[in-house]
Amino acid sequence: MFDEDQKTDGLENAAATSKFHKAWESVCAVSWRYLFNPWAANTKLRSANEQLEVKIVELKDTMEELKKEATTDPLTGACNRRELAKRGLGILKMIDRHPHDRPSVRKEGPNMVALYIDLDYLKLYNDTAGHQGGDKVLQTLSTAMQRVTRSENDVVARVGGDEFVILLQLHRDEGVFSKENFRKRIKQQAGFIIDADDNWPRHENGNLYPFEFSMGAETISAERIQEAVLNFVQEHKCDSDKAHASVLEAVIEKAENYMYLEKAMHHAETKSNNDNESQCSPQIPLDLDDPFEQNLG
Repeated sequence: MFDEDQKTDGLENAAATSKFHKAWESVCAVSWRYLFNPWAANTKLRSANEQLEVKIVELKDTMEELKKEATTDPLTGACNRRELAKRGLGILKMIDRHPHDRPSVRKEGPNMVALYIDLDYLKLYNDTAGHQGGDKVLQTLSTAMQRVTRSENDVVARVGGDEFVILLQLHRDEGVFSKENFRKRIKQQAGFIIDADDNWPRHENGNLYPFEFSMGAETISAERIQEAVLNFVQEHKCDSDKAHASVLEAVIEKAENYMYLEKAMHHAETKSNNDNESQCSPQIPLDLDDPFEQNLG
């Protein structure tokens, strides 16, 4: 039995020795590749770094795409409501950065202009050129408005199906804001886009469908912003963020009201012209649904 045990031990030792030698050979090979052959180690490290750089770029691209999806309207490329609120508050806080106890300084800040734009005749495009035609006119209006804004601090946002909001900063040395001049600039840029598009929706006679929009504007000075924020904080015992949000909402709402007023006046004027003329211009549709039709009676 002893001899058998010795044989067994010998076999086990031989097997263990064989495994050790194989492991040692493996260690030696690795040592040679990475310790005694630094070129191989550097090559593998360089390859790993290159792969990591590619993954980092892909991750950054993905993050940018997610950020864009979270902040922009997918159809028009304008900001969405959430981004409008965020950037609008940023504008107000920037204007309100001056101390409230220094009236001479308070008047130095820029004014803010809020524009509320509603595209006219969208139903006409949808009914005659399909929703692709309606999408095209929305995209054209959005692109034109983004072209005429002057800096990255200005905001163009889509807030409804055919409704947009623009926030502008107007410095004191720029004079009084002209809504009509701004409208002309938008139409000019839209005209460039339309002229370059051979597939733009047209009447059977070749005339372009009307490209019109109603627009309301409200300008609020830096001094009024600061006073409104201070009064809101004192009255409601809240922080300045809520006050800025309240001011922003009030300014946009006032611009929206002016827009509806302009739309109503335009509707009444068009209706009067149609009643007085025996034949209507082919560019003025007669059967458009207008939200003011019922209100005007």
